[in-house]
Amino acid sequence: MRTAVLAGATGLVGGLLLRRLLDAQAYARVIVLSRRPLQINHAKLTVEVADFERLPALPRGVDDVFCCLGTTLANAGNRQAFARVDHDHVVALGRRARNSGPRNESALGAARLLAPLLRGRLARYRAIRADAVAAAMLEVARTGQPPPGAIESDTISRLASMI
Repeated sequence: MRTAVLAGATGLVGGLLLRRLLDAQAYARVIVLSRRPLQINHAKLTVEVADFERLPALPRGVDDVFCCLGTTLANAGNRQAFARVDHDHVVALGRRARNSGPRNESALGAARLLAPLLRGRLARYRAIRADAVAAAMLEVARTGQPPPGAIESDTISRLASMI
């Protein structure tokens, strides 16, 4: 049985991924890192209220780390706050994941899956359902074989259909 860490469970993709992780028989434990308590109770679920500015080391024995952190410029209030969440916190979690030695870092987040939307030409990408992103993240963790480079819409759809 596996243990997952999920950051960003209060957002759209993270909330959908949390439900999938809790339903997945492969996971005995799901640890959520959140800025505030969640209103969900589940036998597999442990919620750790975390300050992402001072993120502690991740627990040992973690198999998969999922990062669904993200915000909008409107919610962040300014570009610096936006970058702090969408970049700095994601990088901090990635470093903690590397240092804690999970078996699978391949599903390191919606930020990784959607990063081209933040800097690329939108004409190359098509809209995709949030649940498809969550499903694709879970499939990448299950197989342990992430596609190389940026993961585009067609690949996300293909991965999601495998679940």
